[in-house]
Amino acid sequence: MKSIMNKDTYVYNRLRELQREFDYIFEIIRADHYLSSDLEGINLVLKMIFTRLKAINSSMYNKLWSKIEENTKNIYFERGRSGILNHMIDDINHYYRELGYGETYPYFQLNRSRFNFKPQTEHIILEIIRFLESVPFEVEYDHPRIIAEFFYRVVQKIFNFKRRSNYLDYNTDENVSKIISGITNLKYDDKILDPFIGTGGLLFEIVSNLDYSNTHIIGQDINPELLDICNMLFELLEKKNLELYLGDSIDRPNYQFEEYHGSFDKIITHIPYNLKAHKLYGADYYPNYYNRNYGIGYLKNMNFLIVLNIIEMLNHNGQAYIVVPNNMLYSGGKDKEIRKNIVNDDLIEAIIEFSDYSIYKSSVKPSIIVINNKKEYYKKNKIYLLNVQDDNLEEVIKTYKKYVETDISRVISIDTIASRDYNLNFSHYDSIYDEVQLTLVQKIGVTLHSIVHVVKPMMRKPVKSDLLGIPYIKQSNLNRDSKDVFMDFKNIDDYEHIQDYEQTKIITKKAIIVALQGKDLKPTIFDPQRSNVKEIVLASNCLALIPREDIEDSVDIEYLYYQLYNPRVLRQIDGYKRGTIIKRITYGDLLSVVITKPEYEKQLQLVKDQEEPLKELEKYRKLYEEVSIKAEVEKIKAENKVVNMLIHNVSKHISVIGHDIQVVTKVLEEHNLIDFIYGKEEIEKHNSSPEVRNGLTNKRELVSVKEVLQRTQDRLDLIERTFKDTQKTVNLDLESEDYEEVNVKELIEGIKQDRDLSKPVNYDFIIKGDDPVLNINSQSFIAMIHLLIDNAEEHAFSKFSNSEINNYFIMFNIKKRKGKVIIEYSNNGTKFEMEKEDFILAGRKSNDSNGSGLGGAYLNRVVLSHRGTFDIINSDSGTKFIFTFRIKG
Repeated sequence: MKSIMNKDTYVYNRLRELQREFDYIFEIIRADHYLSSDLEGINLVLKMIFTRLKAINSSMYNKLWSKIEENTKNIYFERGRSGILNHMIDDINHYYRELGYGETYPYFQLNRSRFNFKPQTEHIILEIIRFLESVPFEVEYDHPRIIAEFFYRVVQKIFNFKRRSNYLDYNTDENVSKIISGITNLKYDDKILDPFIGTGGLLFEIVSNLDYSNTHIIGQDINPELLDICNMLFELLEKKNLELYLGDSIDRPNYQFEEYHGSFDKIITHIPYNLKAHKLYGADYYPNYYNRNYGIGYLKNMNFLIVLNIIEMLNHNGQAYIVVPNNMLYSGGKDKEIRKNIVNDDLIEAIIEFSDYSIYKSSVKPSIIVINNKKEYYKKNKIYLLNVQDDNLEEVIKTYKKYVETDISRVISIDTIASRDYNLNFSHYDSIYDEVQLTLVQKIGVTLHSIVHVVKPMMRKPVKSDLLGIPYIKQSNLNRDSKDVFMDFKNIDDYEHIQDYEQTKIITKKAIIVALQGKDLKPTIFDPQRSNVKEIVLASNCLALIPREDIEDSVDIEYLYYQLYNPRVLRQIDGYKRGTIIKRITYGDLLSVVITKPEYEKQLQLVKDQEEPLKELEKYRKLYEEVSIKAEVEKIKAENKVVNMLIHNVSKHISVIGHDIQVVTKVLEEHNLIDFIYGKEEIEKHNSSPEVRNGLTNKRELVSVKEVLQRTQDRLDLIERTFKDTQKTVNLDLESEDYEEVNVKELIEGIKQDRDLSKPVNYDFIIKGDDPVLNINSQSFIAMIHLLIDNAEEHAFSKFSNSEINNYFIMFNIKKRKGKVIIEYSNNGTKFEMEKEDFILAGRKSNDSNGSGLGGAYLNRVVLSHRGTFDIINSDSGTKFIFTFRIKG
């Protein structure tokens, strides 16, 4: 990209301007599902753009584009819209056959069957053609790299619509591509393969700036539409040594493609993630094939089988750069056996991990595995691990080339990897592990395994019982703060009780309970001598640690508790944790953690020494919270003063304007001008134009003076309502006497009855769950519930007819938990698109909303005034809010 800018900055900047001009096309494409989400439709749009770009410097393509322009203006309209696009497709296919694509790339033909377009789609395609006609592509744009780069950005933009979940199946993220492009050492006569080439973006990033005419690129993909787009991209780049094959690179490769087996210098690819063998491919084919070398039978997915196949296709000096899902670095079972064999064969040169790169929000994050069949001598029996973090892409590339150890890179011997169970996670090789191993050698450190007994959770989920049984301890029952050392059973109702339990899983001794899943261990001490509860059992993902009494140097339980907050211990735990979104540590890894173990007498003193700093930190944390709350209070007071002054000064003028509108309306009625339509002739002329008749532009409405006045009055009413809503939001300054004990379920049932009396409810209004009592301000709480219901009726259900609305519901599900009341509000109408951060900002609203945009801000203020929290849960349809309030006392 830099070389393009240096070569001709003016042209590059002009193309950036063109990309902005194309925003118009992107918006109208986005509005059509076929053109924005269906690969066949996307292919059609890109083929038109490709043809227009090729027409810049190709007489053959210029001839084709001229014919499309001419027919669009003359012939197509005469045939009626139903035949317009099929006729255009015939023209395009005819010219592609003349250009030789029919024989070389039969899949390059548009639409092997006939397209069946909706009228809206036809209008949009014709509008795209008109737009492409009007864009002033200049002669200076004839540099192939620039044109191809522009097309590549267009492809990315279109595939990026709505951030579809399978986006990465079609396009490799540009951050991953930049890393591979920066570390790949291509030679002028390399034979390069991408067996899952897709749209070709990954290889394009790497080869677009190369001048090597002898570089031979071969690609294969199972999807003809993607292969078609890839061909357009490299055709614009004018890469001559390109071969594309339609075929399945996993199960049944194209027979021509198979001739190259074992001959590639470089393989650069992004594999399809986690394909299930028994669903898509012959389950017996690959397991039997690889049994000869690896002794591996059936696997859960095909990740490692694909990697093995890639290794087989390399020549004896070959290198591969493979984008894989992050879980391949640590997955167990038979995956681990294959990973072990590849590691022991010394085939992996490097692994570049994106686990700490925050741009990836999905549960599957990428990693790059670099395979090298001929490592340099100083890289043998080692694997180079690098960690990509925010804004360090260039640093990763430079570090990779230097082959040095830094904060983001580690050179790990195969022996060390074997000792760590062949886990290839970057965090698994923190220097802390070498330090703690030294403490074991010096006998001043011990593993948890050697000093504690463990009690594991119940393997099966028990059946709840109304009878009082043994408390069933879940992760949510454990304490987050170090100041809350012991398990608190004051509110025994907050714990689930069971009677169906296993005798071997009952804990009757003093123990530290820890959470194996999540960000924190949340260590909490259960002490039967401190409470009336003498025995407990554990739910899944919890573990009990009980110091052993049968060893010579036993460990004090409180000393062990504070050791679990020790930074050296936390670093070990973080390194052992697995998972992308939800982290988890296994029993075995937790018990491998090393702590220092001084004499027992010193342990008691260290408990006191560690207790005081933690208490001091807790004191400063509370002080910070108090300062933050005070600052928020002052901010609210300032808002109150500004808003009240504004409303006082403006509201009287609003009343005067409203009165003047009534006077004007009355005068116009008396002179029979109230129904006069301004600009009627011009509007009727526009509505009878060919553009409107053919659906290329919209009709304009005939609007009377009466409607204009009413619209003005409505907007004035909205301004007044906005002021009132703003005042209500900022003036929510409640005192303790404003609150009362209220049964939440009964309160919402009362709201339902009131709404039913004023206006019949045509949808299901469901209220279920527990009936807890909360200390609330009834007026603001009721207003908040009404706001949620109004929002559903005005927005979520607004697009449905009266017959359809009977299939929809609003639901309030109320749950009482440990010291908390949880209210789950949901409806199954139109999807709620806003994020919480936008929803709670004053003035933020959807485009079709007639409201003031203050509903979210008011709701947030009500929740905060009740010392609660709320979250908006993302879902495919409808709306779901979860409110959490603490029970007073």
